[in-house]
Amino acid sequence: MNKYIVIGCAVWTLLTGISFAISYGSASAERERLALKIAQSSLQQILVFRKWNAVHGVVYAPVTGDFKPNPYLKDPLRDVSAGRLKLTMINPSFMTREAAEIASTSNGIKFRLTSLRVIRPGNKPTTMEKAALVDFEKGKDHAGIFLGNGDQGAYFYMEPVRTEKECLTCHSFQGYKVNDIQGGISVILPFVPEIPLKTILALHAFALTLGICLISILGGKLARAYETINMQAVTDALTGIPNRMGLVKTMQTEINRCAREKSNMTVIMADIDHFKRINDTYGHASGDECLKYAAQSINESLRRPGDFCARIGGEEFIILLPKTGLSGAMTVTERIRKLLHDRVFTIQETTTETIRMSYGITEIHDFTTVTIETVLMEADEALYAAKARGRDTIAVYGKET
Repeated sequence: MNKYIVIGCAVWTLLTGISFAISYGSASAERERLALKIAQSSLQQILVFRKWNAVHGVVYAPVTGDFKPNPYLKDPLRDVSAGRLKLTMINPSFMTREAAEIASTSNGIKFRLTSLRVIRPGNKPTTMEKAALVDFEKGKDHAGIFLGNGDQGAYFYMEPVRTEKECLTCHSFQGYKVNDIQGGISVILPFVPEIPLKTILALHAFALTLGICLISILGGKLARAYETINMQAVTDALTGIPNRMGLVKTMQTEINRCAREKSNMTVIMADIDHFKRINDTYGHASGDECLKYAAQSINESLRRPGDFCARIGGEEFIILLPKTGLSGAMTVTERIRKLLHDRVFTIQETTTETIRMSYGITEIHDFTTVTIETVLMEADEALYAAKARGRDTIAVYGKET
């Protein structure tokens, strides 16, 4: 039964591990989904600004000490004057770069506009961006990856930027056509949702511990109940010694062992003399006490661990003596007789009786064809001979039968 408890604990551990893997995988997938949505939402705002700029065609802003004209914008109308105010043209790429700087300063989100054919050296793609741009050329519509180690790492996301009609004003000289992949715009989120790893671990550790405890406790109770049922099945309820089923199991084991070891075994069948008189005179309760008394006396006379006694029904008992010859069996039998002769059986605290038994002995030498039924039949014949000779006697099968 302990084997099944171990198997149950192992199965529960496996199921808990699978549940943890599924929970962790689901949490990771949800974390990635949220990071992707946040990145796409942030990027969409920049793309809206770019579209607004492109739709208007020409957007100007005042030149200040902190805001200078774009040196990479080759357009004769890049810089214009309006009275005393000097204005400079802001194209979509310039606007994207300016918005990225503001975003980085205010909330740490970093945007970058890049391409495999850059005009401005500062827009040269990083290794990740270059790999994403190559994938875009192959048809991929976005790229996303978590950066750094741990749950609090950043998230990199990038989408392709396609050439629109308005873009050709500045980029037609590079050979782009409408709807060509002109480059990509990336965003790095410095904050991403955290995987609740500690919570998931704690919950599964609790479930694992609770499950193993319950399996162990319930399995232990079941094992004890199973052992009790097994014990009851092979134990005589009245005397507490093995019953006929217990005898059959043990006897077959001993026969097999003696056959392997090429040793002999002796079997004694003992029967209480005049038990019916005691039962009829003093009642069944006293008869039961007599049976207990006989079983106790036999057990006290058995000295070796391998010797075995069972009640097979009524007032009959069987004694197995493995690795014992006829002389050894006679010694054990005389020991039982002497013990019964030296004692008296007290009935109802005032009356005493002398308990005597008759004994039939059979010795097994050849284990190749022997059966339990044959052995018991031989012992029974010897017992019958002992009863016929006047009781309280010993008879040996084959010599006095």
